[in-house]
Amino acid sequence: MRRLIVSVLILVQPALLLGAEGGHGEHHGMSTPLKLLVMSINAGIFFYLLRSSAWPMMKEWVGERRRNVVSALEKADTAKREAEALKRQWSERLANLDREIEGMRAQAHKQIAAEREQILDSSRKLAESIRRDAERAAEQEIRNAQERLRAEVAAQAFRIASQAAPSRIGPADHKRFIDDFLSQVSK
Repeated sequence: MRRLIVSVLILVQPALLLGAEGGHGEHHGMSTPLKLLVMSINAGIFFYLLRSSAWPMMKEWVGERRRNVVSALEKADTAKREAEALKRQWSERLANLDREIEGMRAQAHKQIAAEREQILDSSRKLAESIRRDAERAAEQEIRNAQERLRAEVAAQAFRIASQAAPSRIGPADHKRFIDDFLSQVSK
């Protein structure tokens, strides 16, 4: 801040001096060459002070400004390259979009066909399993019906035999049946 104030005073001093001189209309007894010499010395002092105090600040400000501009340009260049790369990538994707969609459709058709075959195969296996189970159930029903029929035939035969046996079997047959039964049990 101090340098800034000194710089401003240095810049303003010659103008104040010239204005003060020019305002009176008198030269205070100085000749023009002497006046020119004093003004040249004054200007030299001014430029020396300007160079020693204001110039470093201006140089630093210009350097900082340049670095900021260079940095901003580098960032902008990087962003531009990234944007161009994204544009190329998306342009390529758009160009290949039809092929990608067709590829996806073909793959979907293949997957659908594979699933259809898998479902049909599972259905065939299930149908075969159901058929085998139905055959087993039918065979079991036939065996059960045969067992019931045999039991019924045996029951009817026993009933018929029970009704016919007393009239046909005599005491001698009865004794023989008992002896046969006892001989079989004793073995």
